[in-house]
Amino acid sequence: MSTQKLLKKAARCWKEGDKKGTIKAYKRIISIEPNHYRALNNLASIEFIAKNYAAAEALLKQAVKVEPDLSEAHINLGNIYSMTEQLDLAIKTFTDVIRIEPNSYIAYHQLGLNYLKLKELNDALNAINMSISINPGNAGLFILLGQILEAKDMLNEAIGAYSQALKIQPTHISALTHLAAAFLSMGDKSKAISVYETALRYYPDELSIHYYLSGLASKYLNSELQDKVEAALSSENEIPSTISNALFLKAKFAHQNCDYVLEMELLSQAHAKFLETKNFQKGTQYYLNELQHYADKKPSTFDKEGIAKVSRKELSPIFIVGAPRSGSTLIENIICAADKEIKKGEETSVIDNEMFKFLKLDKAEKNYQELGQSVLTRYEEKKLLSSTRFTDKSLENIFMVGFILDLFPKARIIYCKRNPISSVISILQYNLGALSWAHNLDVFCKYLENCSTAIKYWKTEYPESVYEIDYDLLVTNQVDESKKLLEFCELLWSEDCLHFYKKKGLVSKTASVSQIRNPIHSDSVNKFKQYELFFSSYKEAHAWLNE
Repeated sequence: MSTQKLLKKAARCWKEGDKKGTIKAYKRIISIEPNHYRALNNLASIEFIAKNYAAAEALLKQAVKVEPDLSEAHINLGNIYSMTEQLDLAIKTFTDVIRIEPNSYIAYHQLGLNYLKLKELNDALNAINMSISINPGNAGLFILLGQILEAKDMLNEAIGAYSQALKIQPTHISALTHLAAAFLSMGDKSKAISVYETALRYYPDELSIHYYLSGLASKYLNSELQDKVEAALSSENEIPSTISNALFLKAKFAHQNCDYVLEMELLSQAHAKFLETKNFQKGTQYYLNELQHYADKKPSTFDKEGIAKVSRKELSPIFIVGAPRSGSTLIENIICAADKEIKKGEETSVIDNEMFKFLKLDKAEKNYQELGQSVLTRYEEKKLLSSTRFTDKSLENIFMVGFILDLFPKARIIYCKRNPISSVISILQYNLGALSWAHNLDVFCKYLENCSTAIKYWKTEYPESVYEIDYDLLVTNQVDESKKLLEFCELLWSEDCLHFYKKKGLVSKTASVSQIRNPIHSDSVNKFKQYELFFSSYKEAHAWLNE
């Protein structure tokens, strides 16, 4: 059979839903004509859909060699690099597409997406603006623009971008949910609820929207929703993301009924199902081993002279580190309320992102001076270096304290300590979606144990620069503990420090977005005791939980 007839057969099989027949036909073409561009590209697309990324990549590399000036295979190859988090290769490939097809809005969109993943925000913004100038009627482009603007802490502009996406496509679910989340970050809960309810009118069975709303008011956890949850869990055809949301919601119902063991069991199942929906840029190997390496062996792995050449001795930033859900947002807001000149950074992830790229380099390529300069450039992009003081509560910095103090010798490091089980419970209850380690109980117990090991090391190495604050003590003895905290930061204390929640225009993009808009309270201090039965076996396996 000729290749032309085989192509027609492949198309017919695909139309009829005969995937095996389609694959067989394309493979037959390639066996006859190894450099058949169309067969290589189309077979790669099928492998991509099946998540056989390595096979798809190999086929597309061959297709690109065969037809280097056709953009389709380049775009598909770039998509694979992006999906598998080979971001530098993705950027190079989409740049090649633009060389071939200068007005490819798709290529500029993908460049913006991959630059955003790398937190190279100015490049991301330039790329997405080019994409929009080529295709201003595409709602998805404005959604990515909004995400980039949010990452640049330009929330009002981000809201404008999401609103523009909705003018183009009023029912776009991603635009609706991003707009609602942005309003919530700005502290406008009523607008957030209104947008989520609008989304629910368009998508009444979309459990993710029900999940968002249930976090804003308990009235949304009603019998009608409970029926939807049970229907999703009993269906054999639901996708993993729907099952995950159903399990998260069912866990909320269990909590309402004070069945705390069942709640934890359901949350564990929900996170396991969530993992099936994600392909993380930074895997658990990175968090459990590579970052820990720098806490354990930092003195022999960093070239202090290289860092010293770019160190900023005149700055005295404040870095807040520790486990998630340990009071870091509360502590950052107390600090910023003490001095209006302090720029609030929240979770910048600047050092972590630059370190992640750095670790992928060969030994000969590692230049510590360039690493330090890259970190400073990213802080500059966020406009944090325009003041002598800023905060950064990227909690994973707990593994990079030595690097921080080499780059900023006057920095202050605040370690947030909380009852270990309380932290674990809260991490389970709040889906920290972007963190690969935060969806398996054994894995994040190990990660948090690594955090405990790291801070002990840094406290020994830099006792004058590291301060430990206990969340439970802070919320039960606010005045004395906040005074000690601010004294360490060389800041003056006043009552205003404890009334930060009254500040107009308070913005937060963290999981604590609702909590920081209320007075400090100690309601959560002993809640962990309700869950101790569930954690009894874990306490035997993880010594950290007993600290």
